[in-house]
Amino acid sequence: MTHRDATLEAIIEPGVVAILRAERSDFFPQVAAALVAGGIRAIEVTLTTPDAIAAIRRVAHHVPEAVVGAGTVLTADDARAVLEAGARFMVSPVFTPEVVRIAREGDVIAIPGTLTPTEVLSAWQGGADLVKVFPSGLFGPAYLRNLRAVFPRIPLLPTSGPTPEDAGEYIAAGAVAVGLGNTLIDPQVLTTGDVGRLADRARRLVELVARARQ
Repeated sequence: MTHRDATLEAIIEPGVVAILRAERSDFFPQVAAALVAGGIRAIEVTLTTPDAIAAIRRVAHHVPEAVVGAGTVLTADDARAVLEAGARFMVSPVFTPEVVRIAREGDVIAIPGTLTPTEVLSAWQGGADLVKVFPSGLFGPAYLRNLRAVFPRIPLLPTSGPTPEDAGEYIAAGAVAVGLGNTLIDPQVLTTGDVGRLADRARRLVELVARARQ
């Protein structure tokens, strides 16, 4: 299995990307470890978080079972920085061809953001490995189902919409995985490190995704 294949498997098999976004990143390794214990291996650290590059390095070092990626990657400089920090996938709210190119050249997964059918097709033709649908909560699972009807071979990953309660609906509508942030991880957990029952929440979500696929 190639490095890229292993990353895709870590995203698609559990069907969840956990998105870490907070005012501080001190406790991201503890949070990542709890998520991995619950079966979620793909951990996205957004660049809107202070010291995000250092946080990517820390999570990759302290939680080797995690597959760490970077979110809100908007520029070529961002892409090079997260690649150097050890990110194994790059996520963006938009499709920036140069970011996708740098990801592919660095042998990591590119997940650009789209909303309209034209954007979905452009991102896929531009080299995306997965296509993020953002913000998917505007239209919900029904919109994703419509996209899948016309693009059955394009793997879609909705974010800013799915919750632990309705993630299964997005999977049933055709998503290969879902991205969840604060609806899965209480913001206080990110800033205090009190992971509590986070592993249990992660485990229930992975089980819900599995049931939705049956």
